[in-house]
Amino acid sequence: MSPTTSASEATPLLPVDAPRPARLAPVRRLQLISYLMVAAMSMPNTSLLYVMRTMSCDAFDADHPFEGKGDRCHAPDVESLAAANTAAMSSVQTIGGILSIFVTQFWIARLGTKTAMFQGSIWSSIRMITHVYAMYIGGATGVRITIAAQLLCILGSPGGFMLATNSALMETVPAAQRTAMFGMLGGAQMAGYGTGLVMGGTLYTYLGLYGPFLTAFVMLVLVVLLGLSIIPYVPPAHKRPGPDGKPAAKPSALNALKMFRPMRDAQGRRSWTLLCLICGVFMASLATGYVPIALQLMGQALFGFEPNMTSAMLLGNMVMRTIFLMFIFPRLIAAGRRWLASKLPVEPIASETASVHSAGESEAEEDASPLERNNAAFDIHFLRLSILVDAVLTGAVSFVRKDWQLFVAAAILPLASGTGPAAKGVVTELVGPEHKQEALSAIALVESMATVSTVGLFGSAYAALAKQGMPQMVFAANAAVAFVAFNILVPVRLRPVA
Repeated sequence: MSPTTSASEATPLLPVDAPRPARLAPVRRLQLISYLMVAAMSMPNTSLLYVMRTMSCDAFDADHPFEGKGDRCHAPDVESLAAANTAAMSSVQTIGGILSIFVTQFWIARLGTKTAMFQGSIWSSIRMITHVYAMYIGGATGVRITIAAQLLCILGSPGGFMLATNSALMETVPAAQRTAMFGMLGGAQMAGYGTGLVMGGTLYTYLGLYGPFLTAFVMLVLVVLLGLSIIPYVPPAHKRPGPDGKPAAKPSALNALKMFRPMRDAQGRRSWTLLCLICGVFMASLATGYVPIALQLMGQALFGFEPNMTSAMLLGNMVMRTIFLMFIFPRLIAAGRRWLASKLPVEPIASETASVHSAGESEAEEDASPLERNNAAFDIHFLRLSILVDAVLTGAVSFVRKDWQLFVAAAILPLASGTGPAAKGVVTELVGPEHKQEALSAIALVESMATVSTVGLFGSAYAALAKQGMPQMVFAANAAVAFVAFNILVPVRLRPVA
């Protein structure tokens, strides 16, 4: 990029021709930090459930001393109390995760993406050490401390961290690379999640119950220090000059909610494009969010899967999802864009545009080039196709009759996991540069709400179908919702809103 070239919305905030180590480009640093951070956050997940059961058992024994032989915690009253405490903890954690989207947006708007990423991670590390203190206290008090500790998710949660990293990625790479890089970042985070689960189980085996929590705390602190040293700082929008040379106004943390209403396009017409996209993403997330849980339940109910077989199946699913997002998805996007560009006529650029090089040139350059419009147009096609393929593959799982077929299904389902990154790529093309952060926040918000809703909705559906001896039909219900999502996205067009 020459010094005289005018900057446009598609220009990355970090110069692409700036000298930097090939293996430590800003996007690679984001992927590395995301992998390590998600691994640290997910490390104590399975141990936390066991901790809640143990402390609930201690609390019950304090009032009802155990008399007899066998496992003192293996009693209906204890199991009921542990389930109630776990549900309370999960509810607080879920609500905190949704609210953290708004808190993260506040920090992004005020101090930038780097601050938003790591301030939330600091609160997550405090939550880990609070869990250790709760385990040390134990009993009913330990349960209350553990539940109260989930309130820290409001200030920092995995969902908030992922929003901050996606926002940082959007500001780091050119517009043409965003969709592919969103997918690769999601793959790095999925790999981190799987690594964290494996490490958590291993640490519990060799270091005991405190091992996963203390290791996660130390790892979070070290990753924050590493991230502060290698992630480049990009000032927030209100501290950067806009197209007119003036800084943008400070946005509100609640601006993401404005994305849920119909807007107007550049011609002043009412546009439903953005709202349809957001609703379609919600329905798609609703359809796919319960699939991993349904795979586990179906394996146990129909084929008698033990924990080792269930873990192997889920690990294979995570590995395939990581491989798809990291290596296959970017190539599909690149190949599809080349194919679509070859089918479209080439627009003249010399004779017909020479007359517009005047004082208003900077405004003209704010519009996307024909190539960028073609790229975004293919992303919309890919988004629809991904959801349609997801509906077909998920519906096919309802025909599984043997255990090996369920393993194959778990390995094939990730081939339709490009919906999330494709949606993020499309939404950043539908809004102006001053609203991209809010649009990403809106996508993160509906994905979080769908994750909460899918457990209640399809959990009830699975229970009803299992009572009729047809638990596999829950996948047909998932497929039907995914097909609804596809139909909602059919009217979406590349018509940027004002």
